[in-house]
Amino acid sequence: MHGQVKSQRAGELRKVSLRLGLTIILGFMLLAPGVSATAPYNSYTYDWWAQPVESPMYYVPEASLLGEDVGIGAFSDPSDVAVCGDEIYVLDTGNNRIAVFNGRYELVRVIDSFENQGIPDGFSSPKGICVTEDGEIYVADTGNGRIVHLAADGELQAVYGRPETDLLDEGVPYQPARLAVDTASGRMYVQAVSVNLGLLELDADGTFLDFFGANKVKVDMAEYIWRYFSTEEQLAATALFLPTEYTSLTLDGQNFVYVTSSTSEQKVIKRLNPRGNDVLVRNGYVDPLGDYTETGDSASSFTDIAVHESGIYSALDSNTGRVFCYDTDGNLLVAFGAKDYREGNVQVPRAIEYYGDKLLIAEGVLNKVMVYDLTEYGSSVQAAISLYERGEYDQSAQQWNTVLQYNANSDLAYTGLGKVALQNEEYKKAVEYFRLSQNRTYYSKAYKAYRQEMLTKWFPYVGTVLVIGGGALVIWSLYKKGRRIWERLCAGYETV
Repeated sequence: MHGQVKSQRAGELRKVSLRLGLTIILGFMLLAPGVSATAPYNSYTYDWWAQPVESPMYYVPEASLLGEDVGIGAFSDPSDVAVCGDEIYVLDTGNNRIAVFNGRYELVRVIDSFENQGIPDGFSSPKGICVTEDGEIYVADTGNGRIVHLAADGELQAVYGRPETDLLDEGVPYQPARLAVDTASGRMYVQAVSVNLGLLELDADGTFLDFFGANKVKVDMAEYIWRYFSTEEQLAATALFLPTEYTSLTLDGQNFVYVTSSTSEQKVIKRLNPRGNDVLVRNGYVDPLGDYTETGDSASSFTDIAVHESGIYSALDSNTGRVFCYDTDGNLLVAFGAKDYREGNVQVPRAIEYYGDKLLIAEGVLNKVMVYDLTEYGSSVQAAISLYERGEYDQSAQQWNTVLQYNANSDLAYTGLGKVALQNEEYKKAVEYFRLSQNRTYYSKAYKAYRQEMLTKWFPYVGTVLVIGGGALVIWSLYKKGRRIWERLCAGYETV
């Protein structure tokens, strides 16, 4: 009896110990660096097998910009956001105005009207805004079918109406929706509604230059043959082979144009060079296409894109409300966000922009602009990439090692360390890092360099041995041949 009671107490003690241990472990998980217990979404990446893998929190909600909080009334469908220095420009589409905030998220000014040749003028359902480094403001005034150029203080500089070109269908109204401006030349790139020939490229004075970076048509051969034998009535009832419209655009620090499409094809994000050719690097485990289908096409519909000064870019998915962040190699750094009404999530995502290392997202139903800040984990990844791009390889390696403290199985960190080792010509170490990260592209580069290094290192010794050995064989062969001749000569003398 006594033994039974003792056994029961021991069992209860083990249960209490187990519960206490689980509580402690859970506490450490919640308090671990880079993990937020209050984030209303999960973060993940894709591994080498193209499977989603949970990731430490990269971005977490920090604040929300609301019109009613600063005394100007609620925003109405804010459709775009821009940044200049420490100022945030919110394009409040439904209220036909621009609200400008400072770095403390305080209202600085509101631009809702301007004088146009002495006559009061204003916006009509503006969809896009771009602010240059010197504070010049360009607005895609969609409802009025024009682009409005304002000085930093809101004074009108120019108005650019419908471009003069026969390439635009006269029966379709001109509705510029998004735009980006090359600060070096003043050239404008415009995405317009119902224009599928590419971006409109305008000179600094608004003169039409050309269509830029048109999407190539993907033709199905079976459908092409079917159309060949179809009647005019059947053709009229089917869709034409038309290029896909772009949904958004932005410029990076080198004035390359990033564009997004809402199709299910494999190149929903492109980086266009001055010739309009796609030069986006796609060396990640999966291509930069957001979530994807079983056939390898995109399951995302991107509505906007933003580029960080380090080359990292983030695309906003209107299907799921998620943000997909990629590095310059096309590696998915993180995917986060969701569509629901919890604070920090979105219902109708409209636009995304970088504010330093932070992210801004304009939301069209909750009528606010949300600010997301990096966690310690996200800061380490961002710093590692930025340092590498600046050529500070040793400091970048230190940051990647910090990332491994948050996630010991981070393929991204091992790839980063491998790239640093490759730059430092530590090829054997690079081969090992790329093996750990399953990065076949860089593994091949590192192994080729390591093999060449070994050949360069050992060839002089091997060559010397071969030369000496070859020389010795020649000498030995000559010695033996000479000895045979001598022996014959000696034998001849003895006979005589």
